[in-house]
Parts: sequence; C-alpha cells; structure tokens
Amino acid sequence: MVIIGTGVLASVSLFALLHIVYALLLVSLVLLISLILIGLTGFGGLVGLLEGLESRSAQGRLMGAM
Repeated sequence: MVIIGTGVLASVSLFALLHIVYALLLVSLVLLISLILIGLTGFGGLVGLLEGLESRSAQGRLMGAM
C-alpha cells in the first residue's frame, strides 16, 4: 500500500512540477517578446506601434467602404 501511495504522490508531484515549469516558460517568453519590442521601437514606440496598427486598420475599413 505504501508503494502505491508513493507512486501516486510522485506522479502528482511531477504533474505539478511540469505545470510550474510550463508557466515559467510562458512568462519568460512573453517577457522576452516584450523586451525585444521595446528594444526595437523604444519605450514610447510600443504605444505608437499599437496606435499605428489600429489607425491602419481603420483606414483599410474606410477604403473598403468607398
């Protein structure tokens, strides 16, 4: 009975550990992408980049309506 309990505990621990590692990798990836974008566009350029994408999208909709 102790062997079965230890096996269940080990697999639950491994499952939890894998999810923690996946979460940390995801956070690291988001942080890396953010830092790359900030490096390429500058600190204020990130907001400008997003606004530029939004205005281009709006212009495309206006051109399509004409």
